[in-house]
Amino acid sequence: MSLCLGIIGAGSIGEIHAKAAHAVGQNVVAIADLDLAMARRLAAIYPTAKATDDIPAMLADSAIDAVVVAVPNKWHKELAIAALQAGKDVLLEKPMALSAHECDEINVVAAETGQLLQIGMVYRFSAAA
Repeated sequence: MSLCLGIIGAGSIGEIHAKAAHAVGQNVVAIADLDLAMARRLAAIYPTAKATDDIPAMLADSAIDAVVVAVPNKWHKELAIAALQAGKDVLLEKPMALSAHECDEINVVAAETGQLLQIGMVYRFSAAA
């Protein structure tokens, strides 16, 4: 099943997630970044992606099934909660948040909404981990 995926954060981590999602057949439909030029640069790589600097509007788009939160850590909690409350499944980059309390807040919202929440610990299966 192919998802319609939004990426929040057009920096290097957002770019990695977009590339990986596209490589496995997921439909990257939106790239959001407060720096619209960065969002446009990344969205230009994916034929179905639209660039935006309006994250609330992207989260309100019912065509988007899930989002990747790939922004600086200080915005993880705010954006993860907003995405979950908007009915999106969320892949949240590590660290999950800035404190255990913030992590608890995100987990409560995930439980309340029934949305999927996954933390991007991509090295968890490596030999070093």
